[in-house]
Amino acid sequence: MSGANITSRQQRIAHRRELFRRRRRNSLIGAIIIVFLFIILIGSSLGAAVSKPIFKVAVTLPQSYTVSAVTGGIQWPPNPIESAVGVVGSGVLATNGDATPKPLASVTKLMTAYLILKDFPMSPSGNGFNYTVTQLDQTEWATAVSQGDSESRVMAGEVLSERTLLTYLLVPSADNVADLLARIDAKTVSSFVVKMNAQAKALGMYHTTYLDPSGLNPGDVSTAFDQTILAMQLIQNPIVKQIVDQPSINFPVSGWQQSTNPMLGVDGTYGIKTGYTPQAGGVLVFATPFNYQGLTLTVVGVMIGLAGTYSILRQLAHYGQLLFQSITKGLQKVNLPSQNDIGQIREVGGMNMRFNLKVNGVTAYLESGTQVFYAKRMIGISEANLHKGAVVGTLYVTVGNLNNYSLKIFAD
Repeated sequence: MSGANITSRQQRIAHRRELFRRRRRNSLIGAIIIVFLFIILIGSSLGAAVSKPIFKVAVTLPQSYTVSAVTGGIQWPPNPIESAVGVVGSGVLATNGDATPKPLASVTKLMTAYLILKDFPMSPSGNGFNYTVTQLDQTEWATAVSQGDSESRVMAGEVLSERTLLTYLLVPSADNVADLLARIDAKTVSSFVVKMNAQAKALGMYHTTYLDPSGLNPGDVSTAFDQTILAMQLIQNPIVKQIVDQPSINFPVSGWQQSTNPMLGVDGTYGIKTGYTPQAGGVLVFATPFNYQGLTLTVVGVMIGLAGTYSILRQLAHYGQLLFQSITKGLQKVNLPSQNDIGQIREVGGMNMRFNLKVNGVTAYLESGTQVFYAKRMIGISEANLHKGAVVGTLYVTVGNLNNYSLKIFAD
């Protein structure tokens, strides 16, 4: 082997060794850089974790409590009567009996009245729209007479005000006027029935079905709970209160007609509505005002499903009076929650901010023995959005199993 070849071979070996040393050095530098960057990243993360504020929420409300008992409880009508009672402004207080939807009979007309007053509002001193009776209206009256339905005589050509028509509907409970009003409102009875069912759902009456505006159809069904919701809405309308508080009316053509509600006037009761058919039995809805610590409240009661003849309405009126009297003995004013300042929220680390948690509570009138439950849900909070007056969550208040309130929690 020549000297030149040996030299060339040695040079190649030396070159390879140099390349290996460079690669190892570069790899070591790269590793050091990676480790350094990793340390920086970890440090940044730790710094962010330390600097990121942590908010601690402490609520001082009990999870639940029971309104103190002061009486022996509610005196409910006997089974199988389904009943419910409420106080206007506080919701349905309690229910009793089987809550299966039952025929309403003429209590169906409450929804008819509700929709008419909603679509054609009246002032307390006004009479509303005027309507000229048609030949169809007169023919329907004659048909109702022949079938033995509840009716009030109307004659083609006479002009009746909205107030008069609603009085026909609610006092003598005229089936023929229910259909007449339905056509005034929605052109056809079937279209009006669609509106009745939509309005029921909008009010939270989820176990109610309407098939006509009068209640003649046994498929008009509801629960005492649902009808109490509707009755509490209606009795707040001064027009309704004026109409149903009349024991008898002298109508233009039909003459004197009597209220169908035997509870009218008992303990100052407004006789909202009664209903009776053989399928429904007796149904009674009442509203009775009373004085509570200088404030006038109104108790609303509903009783559905007492079998018998038409005369059983007097028996329902007796049960209604006992129900009202027992409710008022045990009623208590309750602030929900008991105080507006419900706790505190504070920041751990960061700016170490601290705020009280407050709600604008509500006042309810509840029956003794009612259980009240509290639950909270906080929203995402940061230093940027936490300030005085900021909404930071919701306080849910459940009263018994019937009523719920959602109250905004804010920082103060």
